[in-house]
Amino acid sequence: MSDRVLAHLEPKKVFERFEDLTRIPRVSRNTKAVSDYLVAFAKEKGLPYRQDEMNNVVIFRPAAPRFAHVKPVMLQSHVDMVGAKRTDSRHDFAKDPLTLHVEEDWIYATGTTLGADDGIGVALSLALLEEEGEFPALECVFTVDEEIGMLGASAIDLSDCHAGYLINLDSEEEGVFTVSCAGGLRSHIDLPLHGIDNNGLLYVVEATGGMGGHSGVNLLDHRGNMIRVMAEGLQMLYDKVPFTLISIRGGEQDNAFCSHCEARLMIDPDTQIEFEEAAERVSADMRKKCKELKGNPRLIVKTGWMAKGKSLNLAETEKVLKLLNEVPDGLQEMSPDIPDLPLLSLNLGICRVNTNQLAIDFAIRSSDTPKKEALAKRLRDIAQEAGGSVEESGVYSGWNYDPHSKIREMAVSVFEKMFGKTPRLEAIHAGLECGIFKEKLPELDILAMGVDMADIHSSEEHVSVSSTARTYAFLKELLQELGE
Repeated sequence: MSDRVLAHLEPKKVFERFEDLTRIPRVSRNTKAVSDYLVAFAKEKGLPYRQDEMNNVVIFRPAAPRFAHVKPVMLQSHVDMVGAKRTDSRHDFAKDPLTLHVEEDWIYATGTTLGADDGIGVALSLALLEEEGEFPALECVFTVDEEIGMLGASAIDLSDCHAGYLINLDSEEEGVFTVSCAGGLRSHIDLPLHGIDNNGLLYVVEATGGMGGHSGVNLLDHRGNMIRVMAEGLQMLYDKVPFTLISIRGGEQDNAFCSHCEARLMIDPDTQIEFEEAAERVSADMRKKCKELKGNPRLIVKTGWMAKGKSLNLAETEKVLKLLNEVPDGLQEMSPDIPDLPLLSLNLGICRVNTNQLAIDFAIRSSDTPKKEALAKRLRDIAQEAGGSVEESGVYSGWNYDPHSKIREMAVSVFEKMFGKTPRLEAIHAGLECGIFKEKLPELDILAMGVDMADIHSSEEHVSVSSTARTYAFLKELLQELGE
């Protein structure tokens, strides 16, 4: 009997390839194994391929004779995934395969992200490469480290690619064609700190119950950021009864909402009663402040115990709390031109504080480059005022709407013919690799699309079986139409 969970699903080749991917650890910066899997696939199918030093892979499928006159079509997806898990999960993303289960029309991974973002796009491309039907030439580009700044797309050499069309397969809603996306950058703040020997009552504080999720796609969903909840709660508590910080730890990805954050602090034992009364009031106040957020965000202060060791002093504790509450986070500005589209945002996705340093990471997004750069400067100014430094990386371009796109018009026509309804065209406040590819190949006519999935970048991520099947059928029909 097969141990494959998805063996009964159709299209068989798509889900076979997707399940293969879920068995290969492939979080960002750990992509050699999945890259080698793609190379092995190409060799098995007798297809030309190229693998670069970063682990990007391009696989070429020649045109069927009757499509020899058609410009090649580039299908593009990224192989890396976000590694997020429930607090009770013991999954090791460096070595463990995902554990899959199917609930009605949805595929989940137990306790972890599923990696359908963008594993399902990779699987669709692989299935098309081995599809028996006749198509134009395909140039399937599989990039790495998209989730940490589109590093693979930025570095890849496309000089041997001649595509006239690009279909990006990294969207999350069937029947929605993305026609523009935001650019972005990563900002890392580092602040040196100096611990002191200390002893007293040690308390653990948790900001928990956040939903997590993609900080661009889910920006308007009121999901909340538990690093921000922690920073506000600790400041309120400190203002009532001072304490010294030992550590703060929250978030794993700068582009995902932090769903759980933990802090450790030390108090003078003489203030225990006063501190615990204050903690109870602050926890209640934070519950009220968070009641509009989805999930069950709350601040929990756990009973203390006597301890000795390193902590920050009062002055440096104040400096850390001031910085964490002063840096901006979340939505900054809405688009004046496109309804319901954020124009500018940033996400405080990772926070690490110990007795030696503070290190925090942001993902900044905007389709307006000057506004993006101004927000990055604001972070630099705050950090430098506190005595810290800033490192910026992962800068990538946005992709502007093309009013004369042939592939968009054809995709709309094919979708209407197949499904009897008009797809929605959408500009998004999230990064896609399309802008980078457009810079490298300016003549590309671009469309981004995908299948129904939800809660990406969180342990509840899931993808639709039936939507995947419809999308695969649509892609085959669209490729045929491009050749007419």
